[in-house]
Amino acid sequence: MKKFHLIFLAILLCLIFTRFSLAQDQEEGMFQAASITPGIGFE
Repeated sequence: MKKFHLIFLAILLCLIFTRFSLAQDQEEGMFQAASITPGIGFE
């Protein structure tokens, strides 16, 4: 069970990492990342 849990966490981390790496390339992705992390306001 522990190995399965570690694999699941690894997949989640990969998905999050790829999403943020795409956000750096796409402006829309940057806006989505900003909306996901509240508290950081660009004015």
